[in-house]
Amino acid sequence: MSIKSNPADARVFIDGIERGLTPLLFENISPGEYSIRLEKDGYKERRFSISINSGTFVDLTLELEEAKGQVLVQVQAVAGLSAAPSDPLISVDGVEMESMSFFLPVGWRTIRARSFGWEDETFDIYVEEDSVQNLVFELNPAALRLSSANLSRRRFNPSNAGSLGSTELFFMVSSPGEANLVIQNSSGIIVYQRALDNFESWFQSVQWNGRNKLGELLPDGVYLLILEVKSIPVDNSEALTETLYFEVLLDSASIIQPLNIASGKSGLLFTPFPDILAPQAMQIESVVLFGYPPETDRSWRSLPFSGAFRFSPFDKL
Repeated sequence: MSIKSNPADARVFIDGIERGLTPLLFENISPGEYSIRLEKDGYKERRFSISINSGTFVDLTLELEEAKGQVLVQVQAVAGLSAAPSDPLISVDGVEMESMSFFLPVGWRTIRARSFGWEDETFDIYVEEDSVQNLVFELNPAALRLSSANLSRRRFNPSNAGSLGSTELFFMVSSPGEANLVIQNSSGIIVYQRALDNFESWFQSVQWNGRNKLGELLPDGVYLLILEVKSIPVDNSEALTETLYFEVLLDSASIIQPLNIASGKSGLLFTPFPDILAPQAMQIESVVLFGYPPETDRSWRSLPFSGAFRFSPFDKL
């Protein structure tokens, strides 16, 4: 008799006696009736009886069903608040769930609830087989916090093509608010100003292309980027303000000439200089672009790959 299981390494009991781990082979087993039980941590127990006749070979392959319990999640604000968390995100052991009710494998699990504008809350629970557990998260409003702020470029030439001629400020916020971007030259004069829309998610960004509010190119030099962020109070709480400062150098000598299709802004095919390809020349090009992957509700900030084809029928074309 051969006993195999998927997954393997299940403990095999025959007539109550443990005989080893699957896959297991018995070459000389006496004819008769046998009670067989398979056990494996995290999987449901399998029990069955089998009759073995003399001179026969029995080959058993068993699929083990994962043991699970159900968890029902409810997310609400702490008592006394009129506002409530919207579109909460529930994750189990770091994996985001698609609903507020789900089945989990048996064992210890870390469940986290988060909603923009509210503090995260985490519970560690033990999921038992065939159990139903109700989990209630009571979230507190989050204070305004800025984090993960960085510039895509601290030095650039506004005359360069695509994203090579601008810089983008990325930052994260913990709660709803509004922001104002102010850019000053070395004399402290404001040359550009822009108000940002109300925050509706953790991930924010704002771009500046080295021009003033009239769209005119600014002269070379060091410019100060000032980002002022102000929170939107919840239930008459106090408004908070945070400010970020960055220096950016505009340098017209920093000329970057795109020499192939993929060197422009990712997602946009940029035509190269005509003298790169000789007449009747043909080029096939594939490029891997390392971009920013999606996080929660954001899409890719840049394409993960691109393909291109070029043909030059005449000189300078």
